[in-house]
Amino acid sequence: MTIENENGKIIFPKEYNWLIKSKLVGFDAFSQLQPWYYLKIDDCFFTEEKWPNVLDKNLLIFARRQDNDILAGFNINSSNQVENIYLLNGWTPSGVDVLQVLPDFWAWLHLVIDDIKEWIEFEE
Repeated sequence: MTIENENGKIIFPKEYNWLIKSKLVGFDAFSQLQPWYYLKIDDCFFTEEKWPNVLDKNLLIFARRQDNDILAGFNINSSNQVENIYLLNGWTPSGVDVLQVLPDFWAWLHLVIDDIKEWIEFEE
């Protein structure tokens, strides 16, 4: 998977790639980590492209909840590595709102598992 910014090729977290290799995540709604899914590489985008001058960071959006406008975005440091993950509410009156900042990919995955649990309980 290759995405570049002004500093070159972005280094995705190994955990991100591991989920793909293990087929534990899908790239469409109603897939493995429902209600979350990864965006296809061509659908990933930087927040500055959709919402210029709204956030003080240019996050790379890589995942979305299928039932609302909540997005997950990598905060990329100057070494092109993921520093932390932001949860955003996209397409709001202000453009986009930061909901939460998570320290790493594992914290995001824990949130996803909690969302899966809630999703399953709602289905029953």
